[in-house]
Parts: sequence; structure tokens; C-alpha cells
Amino acid sequence: MFRVDDARRLTLLNFSSKPYTEGMIADSVLPQFKAVEVQLTGANINSHHGAKHVGHMCPDLPLYDSHTDCRNEKGRLLTFVLKSSLLEITVAYQFYDGIKTVSVTTSVKNTSAESVCLEYVSSFCLTGFGKYCKGNLFDKAEIYIPHNTWCAELHWQKYTLRNAGFNPVGVQSVKRVGISNTGTWSTKEYLPMGALCDTESGETVMWQIEHNGSWNWETGETGKYLHLRVSGPAAHENGWWKELAPGEVFEAVPAAVSVTDGGFGEAVRHLTAYRRVTAARAVDKTLPVIFNDYMNCLNASPTTEKELPLIEKAAELGAEIYCMDAGWYSTGGWWPLVGEWRECSERFPNGMKEVFDRIRKCGMKPGIWLEPEVMGINCPLVPEFSDCFFKRHGRNIIDNGRYQLDFSKKKVTDYLDSVVDRLINDYGVEFFKFDYNIDGGIGTESAADSFGDGLLRHNRAFLHWIDRLYERHPGLLIENCASGGMRMDYASLKHYSIQSVSDASRYYVFGHMSVMSPSAVIPEQTGIWVVPFKDSTDGENTYAAVNALLHRFYVSGETALLDAHQFALLKEAVDCYKSIRNDIVGSTPYFPCGISHYEDEWQVSARVGGSGKKLYVTAGHITGENHEKQIDLGYVPGVKSNAKVLYPSASGKGISLRGDILTVSLPDNDALLIEID
Repeated sequence: MFRVDDARRLTLLNFSSKPYTEGMIADSVLPQFKAVEVQLTGANINSHHGAKHVGHMCPDLPLYDSHTDCRNEKGRLLTFVLKSSLLEITVAYQFYDGIKTVSVTTSVKNTSAESVCLEYVSSFCLTGFGKYCKGNLFDKAEIYIPHNTWCAELHWQKYTLRNAGFNPVGVQSVKRVGISNTGTWSTKEYLPMGALCDTESGETVMWQIEHNGSWNWETGETGKYLHLRVSGPAAHENGWWKELAPGEVFEAVPAAVSVTDGGFGEAVRHLTAYRRVTAARAVDKTLPVIFNDYMNCLNASPTTEKELPLIEKAAELGAEIYCMDAGWYSTGGWWPLVGEWRECSERFPNGMKEVFDRIRKCGMKPGIWLEPEVMGINCPLVPEFSDCFFKRHGRNIIDNGRYQLDFSKKKVTDYLDSVVDRLINDYGVEFFKFDYNIDGGIGTESAADSFGDGLLRHNRAFLHWIDRLYERHPGLLIENCASGGMRMDYASLKHYSIQSVSDASRYYVFGHMSVMSPSAVIPEQTGIWVVPFKDSTDGENTYAAVNALLHRFYVSGETALLDAHQFALLKEAVDCYKSIRNDIVGSTPYFPCGISHYEDEWQVSARVGGSGKKLYVTAGHITGENHEKQIDLGYVPGVKSNAKVLYPSASGKGISLRGDILTVSLPDNDALLIEID
């Protein structure tokens, strides 16, 4: 609900599925309910704010000028134009039919005769969260923060306002919870997401920032309510500063916001539906089984001798894509040498084409690992590309033995175009695993107003390059990997087929990730490693497979070393996956046991299949005394019946279904997949 007052101030009065009652918000605080925040260098901030992004004047308050309200193929598009003495600001809200999620875009145009300098532009602004709470908001409101790190991704934590550091002392607070990322690894510490929930009224707001670089969000007290500010890079947090010439337009980073009354799980379901709509071009709905030779397998040391028998074994397993991972371009110590992307003749005496021909002969599509965004410090091409690396204070930036290539340079994209085209033309590659194992940091000064400005330009240019690859090679599938899940954002995932969730390999780590991955990635884009070991128990290898059965099945490990019984158990998982994968497309996630944590004894997830006819439940028991778990499926729509263990079929493990209560009995370190009508 928007309002324009007599002074032509535009306020976002209510952003909720609940009705607004006149007088609910006092007139004295309504000016804080701004629809956009823009700050120019040297302009006033009209608030006792601390580090909070509230009260920006830019330099005078932008006032309502006009709006349009129309329908398009997605739903309803509501666009506002605001004007100040220097700027024209456009904020567009795209609503989607049947989905309680709105995407928001903001642009700023310099309408003056002089340049202006941007320090902050919001992607989304909301004030007044908690206005439906009748009790004390400090006791009722929860903040959900998605912590993320290498090999321990997707770790959502729930905080009350009190344990987040807020104090109900009755004065205007300058305290905020501010979550931010700076650099090219967009999710190295946090996912670009968050949620607020009023446990009394059920009001829930969940957001995602759609950017593959630096971003920010904050929440804090504004009056007796909470505010939310979401943005891409900013001056204070990320070293971003942009000089806007007369007539120039800056496009802010887009954001998407779900608003529901059903808590965390319902918000994820609506965000999932939105992601499917907006990432439709990138999503591959055939969900082929992929074998990758890296994880606890060849470990970046491929040779013809090692690959040929492994290819045969992967084909016997039922893999449909075979991906050769890192190391194919160097004899050893390859980390600082990457960048030429030529096959190593010592590894492949008869040429690498022999390996790829064998992959095709065995009925699989060939894939290859590539790290296109970097060049090793010992790569012979470094002198030729020295003007194409990230630079700060006149010096090329080095991170972990690599230079960061700047994709805003045509020389870079032309070269990488030639690399990709050559690999496709010479070897018949149909699948790429694009990895990315460094963080380029705050940005680059090359042809930029600030380091952050250079980074933003590079971020956008890189995704544009990905799109051009698809235009030249329409059937290509590309996996997004950045040391696993260090760039797990929906700017990237609108352009990639598959997301590598983690570099972890053990079943008990992926048990948690399997449950929580729908919070960040739709199931048909979620790559879950299945890594069997010959010395593992049947339960442990089963657990590894169960984790992937409702996502993208991504096999590696000691597959070729398994005995006949172990191999048959893994092949049964592949066959099971193929029998249900059409139902994974369009599936709806549920969290029947709430959000998962790594230390939980049980890991439980649920999906209603895309057909709407089946409910799939995975249950895994790590270790502990509680070998029986009762799972309440009451909030999953429909009458449940005919529960059966789908995998492993010969388990004999105990399950029972009475009404909406599913009871599962499992020993330590074991898991199963259950199908319910």
C-alpha cells in the first residue's frame, strides 16, 4: 500500500498480506516509511542514524512525480517516478500472479547540468515491520540470518531482537543488524538473504539480493517498528562510489521480497516459485546424472590411464554426463599455472580427444572443468594480459597465486570465447564446470570511479559473457562452482544450470545441506555430491545417495573401487533418481522439523513433487540415542496414504504413517527416501 501525502512524499505504508487500518501508523513517523533511499556525496542525512541507511536526502527529498500501473505476462507492474532538484528516481515493483514475491528494481538518473556522486542507492526499502504485533515486539520478532562458509554452507540461525543486541529502552536507537559482503565471492560469509518474522501475527518478510558481488542489508529500530534496507554495494561498507554525469543513469542491484503469514517455510516456498519463473532460461529440466572425477576420486590428477576405466564404470552406473575436473592442463603444481587451457601431453599421450571419444562411445556427454575468471601468476600469458587484471593503486592484485581477470575488458572476453569455442569444437564438450577459487576483493580501479564501481562493472560483464556463450551454443549446460557454494546467488543462478552447493564430501555434512538448500536454490539447480567410499558402511553410502535424490545427482568418490554389493546399492540410487526426477522439477519444499543445524541428530526434508501427486520425505539419523523420529506432515496439503520406502528398497527399515504423523526408525549413520501418495 503506497500513499502520496499533501507534500508529495511517497510512502510505502504497508507491505504485507494483512490489511492496513487507517491510523495504524502515527502521522509523525510516516516520513520514515520511504520507498527509496539515495545518498549523494556531501548531502544531508536527516536522521540520528549512526551507520543506518535511513534519512538520506540526496540532497533534497525526492518527491512523487508520476506512476504507472499495468499488467504484463508476469503479473502486475507498478512503477513510481520521483524527482529531486538533481535526480529522477524510478522504482519498479513487479508482482507475479499466484506468487507472494515481488521483484524490485531502482534506477537513478542525473537530471542536472553537473555531475553528481552516488554513495548509496537502495534496492528495496521497508519501514513498519511489526505493526501487527499486539505484544512486545522485542519478545515476538525473529531475525533469520543465513551464515555461509566453505564446506559449511547454508547454516541459517534464528535470533530474537534481544539476542541480536537491541534493547527496549525507549529512545531512538542507532543500533542495526547489518549483514554485508564485499568482493567477488558473493556468499563467502552469508547468503545474500534474510528474513524477519513476527511470531505473534505470523507476518514474515524474506528477501534475496540478486547480485554476484558486493551487497548489503540491514534491519533496526525505526520508531517502535523495524526497518529493512536492501542494496548492492555502498560507499560505507564496500568502497563503492559512482560519479554520475549529466543524463547518465545508474541501475541498482535488483532484489526480490516474499511477504507471507506462514513463517520461514512458506516464505521459502514463494521465493522458490519466483526463482523458477525468473531463472527459467538457465534451468535444465532433464536433470541428467553427472559423474565428476574430482571429489575423493582422481583429485585433479587425470590421465588417460586413469580415466578410461573410470569412464566405463560411470557408464555402467548409469551416468549421463562425465566431467573431467581440474588438472588436465599441467603435469603438476597446476594451481599457479592456469590460464592457457591447453591439454597436457604427458597426461594424455594420444591426446585428450581419446578420452572424450570414449565418453561419447559409452553413451555419455563429455564435460570439462574450467576456471575462466583467473590467470595463474606463473601462466606464460601473464605479460600479454597484464593490463587486464584487477588493479588497485597501480598494482595488479594477486590472490592465492592467481590474478583476477577483468571481464569488462574486451580482450578478456574475446580470449575466453576462443577457449570455450575451442574446447567445444575440438573435444565435443557439452557441459562445463566453471569453478572460481579466489576472491578479487573490494574491486578494481581500472576505468572506474572507485574500486567498488570497477567491481560492479566486472560482475555485470561476467554474467553478460555467460549469456553470450548460450547464444552461440544453445544446448550448453554450465555448472556454477566457486570453491563450492561461495557464489550461490540468484544473479548467477539466472545464468547457470547447476549450483555446486559445497566442496564438502561427507554424507553427514550434506545431510544438513540437503535439508536447507531449498532456502537458497531451487531443487532442479542444486548439485549435491554423492561420494561413496569402499570402507564405508552400507548406511553411510546410502545416506550419501539419499541426500541427492531430491536435487541434482552428482557422483564421484571411490565408485570404481566399490565391491559388487556396494556398487549395486549405488546403482539402485541412480535408477531411483531417474524414476522420480521429472517430479523434482517444479517440486515444493517443506521443512517438517524446522530449520536444520549441522549438530542435529536427525536431518529431515520433504518435497511435494511437481506433479502434485507424491510427497517425498528424506530422513537421516546421524548419531544419538533417539533412533525413532516422529515427523508431523500436517502442514503439507492433502491426505497422506501408502507410505513406502523408495530407497533403499531392500532396507527393511521401519516406517509407519498414521494420519499426518510419519514415524521413522533408523540406526546411526543411515538414511532413506520415503514416498507418500
